[in-house]
Amino acid sequence: MRSLFLLLLVAVLTGCADFFMQEIDSPDVDFERQLVLFTLLSPQDSLLFVDVRETAPVFGPRENANNIRRPIEGATVMIDDGTTTHELAYYNENGQQGHAIDTEGLGLEAGKTYTVTASWDGLTATGRATIPTDTFRLGDISLDLETIEDGGFQERILSVTVPNRPGEDDYYLLIHDRLSSGSFVQRNLVDYVRGKDGLGESLLFAPVSLIDGVINTVNICTTDKATYDYFFSRGTAFNNQENPFAEPTEIIGNVEIGIGLVGAMNCRRVVAW
Repeated sequence: MRSLFLLLLVAVLTGCADFFMQEIDSPDVDFERQLVLFTLLSPQDSLLFVDVRETAPVFGPRENANNIRRPIEGATVMIDDGTTTHELAYYNENGQQGHAIDTEGLGLEAGKTYTVTASWDGLTATGRATIPTDTFRLGDISLDLETIEDGGFQERILSVTVPNRPGEDDYYLLIHDRLSSGSFVQRNLVDYVRGKDGLGESLLFAPVSLIDGVINTVNICTTDKATYDYFFSRGTAFNNQENPFAEPTEIIGNVEIGIGLVGAMNCRRVVAW
């Protein structure tokens, strides 16, 4: 009986090996070229950046395969505040790439709605956002700096706490900017939080790890629902990509025709050396 079982096991394993060695045909999946548009409007930034890319098929050949991960330099990008339209120029300096415009000349203002439109190679993407009017008072922001020593190395951790306002429709971002001596700014989204009545009187963001040798600026920002939903769904998609049992996650954006996000934020800035 045991010998028979071993023979059956060998047959099953051999059959599995043959199965995995079979050539898998590419599934018949419809693909529609679209522009991907991403920007965050902020009155506190000196430059407004707009990232424009093109979607790529999962299966089959890809045109311009070497450039699918790069911003499209030849795109036409416009921003309209309802009265004036400005064209952005392609910017590639200090490690930053994308279409950009000086916000001082643009005059980004809280409470105003802006429409961003990109076009390239017969494709168009457009989205709009209203910059939030409310921000935290600096006196309402609680900062706690802790120095952790590990094997002779020191790490400085900054904790940021803000009041939890009444209601369920308050959305916040915590962003860490690092400015090096070469004028290179590296921006990192630390956390995205939605205020809820059940969370108590205060909201604690994820901790910020401060880097020595650079100027660390922490941005505590009020944002809109579209921006929060985009980052929340994107984070869920990233977390699920290694899980074969997770359902596909749709990244929620507000761009019309194309895909992506035209988001907005209004920030208080704290410099932590």
